[in-house]
Amino acid sequence: MLTRSTAARSTIRTVGRRAFSSQEVSGVKVISRDDGRTTSQVSVIIKAGSRYNTTPGLAHILEKFAFKNTSNRSALRLTRETELLGGQLSTSLSRENIVLTAKFLREDLPYFVEALGDVLANTSFNKYELIEDVTPLVALEAQAAAQDAAFVSTEAAYSAAFHNGLGNSLLAESYSPVTIDQVKNFASSAFTKSNITVVGNSVVESDLAALVGKYFGGLSAGSALSSPATKAHSGEVRVKSSGANALTIAFPSTSVNPANSVIAHVLGGASNVKWSVGSSLLSHVANKTGTTINTSYSPYSDASLLSVTISGASALAVSDAAALATKEIKGLSASLSEEAIKKASAAVRFAAADLVDANPVAAVLAGDAAVSADAIAEAASALSSGPVAVGAVGQVHNLPYADELF
Repeated sequence: MLTRSTAARSTIRTVGRRAFSSQEVSGVKVISRDDGRTTSQVSVIIKAGSRYNTTPGLAHILEKFAFKNTSNRSALRLTRETELLGGQLSTSLSRENIVLTAKFLREDLPYFVEALGDVLANTSFNKYELIEDVTPLVALEAQAAAQDAAFVSTEAAYSAAFHNGLGNSLLAESYSPVTIDQVKNFASSAFTKSNITVVGNSVVESDLAALVGKYFGGLSAGSALSSPATKAHSGEVRVKSSGANALTIAFPSTSVNPANSVIAHVLGGASNVKWSVGSSLLSHVANKTGTTINTSYSPYSDASLLSVTISGASALAVSDAAALATKEIKGLSASLSEEAIKKASAAVRFAAADLVDANPVAAVLAGDAAVSADAIAEAASALSSGPVAVGAVGQVHNLPYADELF
C-alpha cells in the first residue's frame, strides 16, 4: 500500500539546517539532514564492495540483484509503484561499497524506506533471475568497460598496487562464473546492521529514524565483512589491445593523507574552464601531446591511491606524455608554489562543498579534513619515494615500462 508521511509539514522546522547529523537506530547507523527541498534522497551504503569478493565479480552480481523480486513484491510491482510516485531507484558499486539509492518527493519517504529495507531483508535471489537478468547485465557492463582504455589501465594499476582486496577487479569476470548459492551466502553476510549505513538528504530526521527502526530493525546484527590486510606494492600490469591506449601511474599507500587530494589538483590534467588549456602542471602536458590526462585521489578505509591516467589514440603520444608527466611529478616538491597550493586547495574545498548538494552519499563517504601547507609540501616530496604501480593497455610495445619512468 502506498502511504505518504507528514514530512512536508515539517519543512519550516529544519529548512535552515545544512549539516548532517548522525545517530544509531536499532543498531543501524543513520546519517541525515533536512535542507527543505521538495525532493528527497535515501541511500543505503553497504560495506560489500569488490574488495570483499570471495569470488571474482560477486559484489557486481549482488549489486545487480537489487530491486529484483522479493518475498513481498515482484520487481515489476516495485517498478510500477516507483513510477506512479515519480521516484527513481538506482545502484552503484565501488571497491568498498554497494550503494542503493531512492530519489522521490519528500512526502513519499515511508514507501521508499520500506522498499529499501525490503531489498535487504527479503530479496528472493531466484536462480532464473541470475541466469536471465543479472548475468547478461553484468556481462554487458563488463564488455562496455573493457572498451574504455582508461578504465582498463586503472584496473590494471589497482591490481599491481594492491594485489588482493582493493586490487580485486571491480566488475565480474567471464572466466569465473558466480553461482546463486554464492550470491545468497554473500548477501546474508553483507546485508547486516554491522555493514550498512542509511543516508538521508532532505528528510525530517525523526521521520527517517522511525522508519529505519521499523523496516531495518529486523536485520541480523552480523559482523563487519573483512578483506586481506592491505599492502602497497610496486609493479605493473600490461594488457595488449588493438583499441585506444592508456597508461596509469599510481602511488598506493596503506594510509589516508588528505594532502594528496590537494596534490591531485596541483597535478590536474583537465581544465575547469571550457576551451581553456588550464594552468595545472599536467594540463600543459596533455595539450602538448594531444592526450587526455586525469589525476585522481581515492581514499579508502585503510589505504589510498593517487593516480595519473593518460589516454590517447596514439601509443607514442601516450608514451611521450608519460615521460613528461613523470618529470613533473619528480620535480613537484621543488616547483610547488604558494599560488599552486592556494588554487588546488580552493578546488578541493569547492569539490567538497559541491558534493554535499550533488551527491550526499559521496560527501558522507569523503568526510572532511583540514590540510596545512606544510603537509602538502611534505606529501609532494614523499610522492615518488614510495611504491609506484603502473597499468598499461593498448599497443604496449610502444608504452613505457615502470622502471623506465621511476
